[in-house]
Amino acid sequence: ICTRTHINIRRSASFPGVAAALEAELLLPLRALNECEFTQTMCGAPLPEAELRNVVLELTAATLAREGGFSEWRYSNARGAEQLRGLTEEQLNLWKEPTVLEHSRGLVTHEDGPGELGFFWATKIGGPSHGFDYESQCILPLLANARHK
Repeated sequence: ICTRTHINIRRSASFPGVAAALEAELLLPLRALNECEFTQTMCGAPLPEAELRNVVLELTAATLAREGGFSEWRYSNARGAEQLRGLTEEQLNLWKEPTVLEHSRGLVTHEDGPGELGFFWATKIGGPSHGFDYESQCILPLLANARHK
């Protein structure tokens, strides 16, 4: 399954998608996600490895397929759509829009920009135990769930 999917990733990758991923410096987080073994949590609880591997492969393919492909995938895959099922179309559009707040003295806070590729780096704020370089499944819930921002 993985080999066939990797071939599909290569086939679906486009120059604009790969260029956007490189501009967002996603080589390291994508590599960590794709090379990590999802067998158990830090506490030793078993994880559904095959299902998690498929999510990582889908996420990678969507990210490299086209600019904005990752963000589109988050909201359109079956699980993402189910998570946001109760929203009206207007609410859904507002949810997808990256929020930016400008505060006094030039301080700006934001969720991310269009395409949401900055989410791949979000767990680095939490320290080494939450980063993709230690246990990459820590970042997977943020990336794979449409209700998380």
